[in-house]
Amino acid sequence: MNLQDLLQGKTTDAHKKVIKSDVRRAKLLAVAFRKNGSMVASSTNRIVRGSTKKWTIHAEEFLIKKLKKLRARERFGLLTVLVMRWTPSVGWKLAKPCKNCRRLLEEYGIETILFTTNEGYIT
Repeated sequence: MNLQDLLQGKTTDAHKKVIKSDVRRAKLLAVAFRKNGSMVASSTNRIVRGSTKKWTIHAEEFLIKKLKKLRARERFGLLTVLVMRWTPSVGWKLAKPCKNCRRLLEEYGIETILFTTNEGYIT
């Protein structure tokens, strides 16, 4: 997967991965890219089932966990993160990270945060 392909609207493995997420309502994918546009890591939102309830963990949270494990900041320098939301009935939707996820991304040192809009664009 390459950032330029996504920015140009080409279908990639990202589209297939986000559609397979186990969350039914809105499927999110967060992808980290290097300066040269190559992918470092990706993650979808997930449902976690506890003993008495279940909740969703945001794709951005899982992505930061993966990046820390890879020591991505030390190995690759400044990164760009793209967050995408897919709904089966409409397609690409607004995926602006929540305040908590934006804070996590900024604290980790993500240089640029991009996301899909309701019109299907990446901003």
